[in-house]
Amino acid sequence: MQAQEKEKRLQEQAKQNRDEFQRIIQAQKEARDAEMEAERERLSKITSHAAEIKKQMASKEESRFQTLRS
Repeated sequence: MQAQEKEKRLQEQAKQNRDEFQRIIQAQKEARDAEMEAERERLSKITSHAAEIKKQMASKEESRFQTLRS
C-alpha cells in the first residue's frame, strides 16, 4: 500500500514538473515572439523612414534641376 502511494506521489510530482517545464517553455516562446515582433516593427520604421528620406532627396534634386534649367 505504501509503495502504491509513493508511486502515485512520484507520478504526480513528475506531472507537476512536466507542467512547470511546459509553462516555462511557453513563456520563453511568447517572450521570443514579442521580441521578434518588436524587431520587425523597428525595421519597418527604419525602412519607411529611409524611403521618405529618399523621396525628399529626389524631390529636392528635381527642384534643383528645374531651377538650374530656368
